Amino acid sequence: MKNLLRMELKRLFKKKSLYIYPLILLITPIIDAISVGEREASVSSMTILNYYDSTMLYAILCAGIISVFLINEEYKKGYIKNYAGLIKNKYIIPLVRFTVSSLIIVLYSVFTFVFSIVMGYVEYKKIVFADNMLSQISYCLLWMFVGIAVIAFIHTIFEVFRSGVASYLVLFMLIFNLLEGLIIQLVALITEKFIDKYMLICQLNYAMDENGEFLPMWGMWLRTGIFLVIMVITGMIASKKKDVI
Repeated sequence: MKNLLRMELKRLFKKKSLYIYPLILLITPIIDAISVGEREASVSSMTILNYYDSTMLYAILCAGIISVFLINEEYKKGYIKNYAGLIKNKYIIPLVRFTVSSLIIVLYSVFTFVFSIVMGYVEYKKIVFADNMLSQISYCLLWMFVGIAVIAFIHTIFEVFRSGVASYLVLFMLIFNLLEGLIIQLVALITEKFIDKYMLICQLNYAMDENGEFLPMWGMWLRTGIFLVIMVITGMIASKKKDVI
């Protein structure tokens, strides 16, 4: 497993596409600094959280595209043949793929967090940190956790259908609220109940109340964790049942 993981990480970091998202985050504050003019005095850390919140969907989208591309490339270019026959436990292959893709989400989340702070200092002279910093940090980590769960979902779609197109389609439908939105509307038509707070991404809209105060997020962590475990196990089983070559 260590050799396979090392090989996959080496292949990942050689991909130029991996650095597009961080590069965009690097350029954006520079452009903003040139055009912003005089900075305002201070801003609350909640504004920084808003930067992070509004950018993470793009981080997940970019990470998902790279993840699906890497898996699809294994089959198109025959990389899978180089090690599939050497691994007795076929569960290791999807597990390593998921680990590498999760690393992308973690890295992009860190880049997004740093980007949000930099943007704050570009536009304001001082950032005033609020009393609910632990809740804000928890919210940021929850976003990252949701991103990992999304990655697990699209990996499972690929393992079930062996289709990069299907994985890309599900990814875009998730990011742009088409898939969850459709499910929410269908359930509402049948039962007249809205289940958006039980969805993977839509649930994040319920982290705060109408006054901007954070609500307990343990339910979101639990739901996301259950979804993540189910998707990882399903993907591993689907991969085991299919011929990897």
